[in-house]
This record gives sequence, structure tokens and C-alpha cells, in this order.
Amino acid sequence: TFPATGKMIVEGYAEGKIKITNNSGIAQTLIEKTRLLSQGGVLFRLKEQVTVPFGKVLETEVYADEIGAAGDIGPSKFTIPGLSASLQKLIYAESDKPMTGGAVEAKVISVEDIDKAKIKLEGKILETAKTENASLLEPGEILIPVVLDKEILEIKSDPEQDRMANEFKLQIKMKVKFLAVLENDLKKEMWTQLAGQNVRKAESYQFKNFKYSLLDFDETSKEAIVKISAEAVNN
Repeated sequence: TFPATGKMIVEGYAEGKIKITNNSGIAQTLIEKTRLLSQGGVLFRLKEQVTVPFGKVLETEVYADEIGAAGDIGPSKFTIPGLSASLQKLIYAESDKPMTGGAVEAKVISVEDIDKAKIKLEGKILETAKTENASLLEPGEILIPVVLDKEILEIKSDPEQDRMANEFKLQIKMKVKFLAVLENDLKKEMWTQLAGQNVRKAESYQFKNFKYSLLDFDETSKEAIVKISAEAVNN
């Protein structure tokens, strides 16, 4: 599981709460979707029908008439266009908090997220593969821990790339090739190298702190050239 770090702006209908004041002298019913116009000219609608008692203030919810960032307004006073001009002065609404949701920044699974996760997961797979391959060796064989070749057979992201999510799961199925050699053959070659440097009694030396690097691998001939260095210790 990996975090999503991509970002995108998602448009929706801004919404929030208003307080309706009724100074008309009688209770006033406002049906669902009643229009309310902000001081800045942005139109909102009631989410549900309400009845505002005379001399009371009623809190209720509204949403923007149009989708998008235009609905993300600050605290405002609202008129109710459906009422007569005289009633609009007596029955009105106010909000003391911003309307939100018209434009929201959301996390999205980016191609960079997939690439980073792929690199990290491949590293884990390779380490696991080294351990598992070592358990399959024949007696006398050792594993040279360099990757001769690797092939991704399957890769799945859940959710998929470009989808909105805070995190995602990545699964990789990969085919990996390592090199196994006979340990005695390797030791003989290294003793030969020591003898070539005029080291006396080369076969009395043991080796530790191995380092490996792959120089070349031919898939057709199955031949690999690997540079191996180690510390030679005379016991």
C-alpha cells in the first residue's frame, strides 16, 4: 500500500448553512429549492422545505444553483427573490460561515506515484526472490546475488492511475533470473587469481566480504560475465 500524492481540483455544488429571519408578522413557509441570492449575486437553493415562525430565526441548509468554484463564497446576506419586494425586507437570510465544496482539492494516483511504488516494490521482490532461490540450490551451489534478467509479467494498481484516492495498492508479478555456481569452482578460480599475483600457498586463503556486479548477460547463450571481488584472509 502506497500514498497518493497527485492533486486535482474536483468541482461540486458548494453548500453550507444559513439563518433565515422572519419579521413579517406571520409564519412563512419556503418550499424545497427556494432561491436565495447572495450579496455578490450567487444563487443558492434550500435543501428542504421549512416554515419560519414569526419573530424567529431558523437555521437550515442550502446548496449552490450551479456547480463550481463560484459557489465558494464567504459569509453573506441573502435575499429571497420569490418573495415580494416588501417581504424581502422582512424575510431574509444570513450566513456566518463560508460556503464550501464548489472546488475541492483531492488526492489522485499519479503516474509518478505508480513509478515510485513500482521501484520500491521491485526492490522488495528481488530481495525475497534471492532468499527463495537460495533454498532451491543443489548441494554445493551458491547463489550469485546479481539480477541477470527481470521481466514484469503483471502489474495492478487498485484504484487505478488517475483515480481519486488517498492511497492505493500495487501488485507486481515478476520473473527474475539469478546465477548459481558451484562454490568449489568459484574458490578454485579465486585461488588461481591469487597465485597469479605471486601469493604463496594461495589455497590456504579464505574469502569474505564478497561484492558482485553484472558486466554482461547473453540470454541466448546463457552466459554471464560477473565481476567478483572479495577480501582474502590467510587463516
